[in-house]
Amino acid sequence: MKVLQATEELVTNREVLDWLQDCSNNEAKHKLPNNLKQLMTPMTKYLQETPAGTQSGSSLQSLFAQLEKFPLTLGELQMIANLRPNSVLQLLCILLDCERRFTDEEMAELLQIIDTTLEPPPIKEEEMDIQSTPSSM
Repeated sequence: MKVLQATEELVTNREVLDWLQDCSNNEAKHKLPNNLKQLMTPMTKYLQETPAGTQSGSSLQSLFAQLEKFPLTLGELQMIANLRPNSVLQLLCILLDCERRFTDEEMAELLQIIDTTLEPPPIKEEEMDIQSTPSSM
């Protein structure tokens, strides 16, 4: 396979989900190979169960604008958008040298911005089952 146009732009899971939904809704407009069409449904279902399923383009733009004051790489911004971390431990896994680059207050501010800007992730079926099951205590 030969790469015809190389780009250095990263896309978020939300952007991939938007593209998949656009292709599904406009099949006549998009001439796609059959093997890609077969993958689109499970890929769309998977992405809808991740934080991308509830995010909007405007919330991502707002998030990226608010995070400009932090020295984050493009890849780190993408990981934050895709994974929507909600704890310091998750930030430590996503951000390179997080403890050295950011103070505890800055990490708390990062989490605060993420929490207030991005929509909550979708509730998964197993979480709904746990919540609906009465406690045996």
